[in-house]
This record gives sequence, C-alpha cells and structure tokens, in this order.
Amino acid sequence: MAVSGLLCTWCLLSGLQNLEAIIFFPLRSIFSIIFTTAIAVLLWKEKLKWAGVAGLVMAAVAIGCLSVA
Repeated sequence: MAVSGLLCTWCLLSGLQNLEAIIFFPLRSIFSIIFTTAIAVLLWKEKLKWAGVAGLVMAAVAIGCLSVA
C-alpha cells in the first residue's frame, strides 16, 4: 500500500512538472476511469457492453467540458 501511494505521489508531481494543472487534472480523471475499466476487463474478465462504452465516452467528454468551462 505504501508503494502504490509513493508511486501515485511521484506520478502526480512529475505530471505537474510537465503539464499545467488545468490540463493535468482533467487528463488524470479521464485516464483514471479508463484505466480502472481496462483493469476490470483484463483481470476480472468483466464484459463491457455498448452502453458501458458509451458511458465511458460520455464521462470523458463531460470531464473535458467541465475543465474548459
């Protein structure tokens, strides 16, 4: 658990060094949702239906739109 916390903090700090916060945090939110879904599909053999894919796309677009507003 400590290793994952350390890795998360390192990624956060290195991401903020390379990108502006207004770009980094929405991207982090979008990729967090996509990464979690990919892990569920690959490791736990979850079935992703078209409604789930549509929901992921809409969530990514919504996060992007909220960050612009």
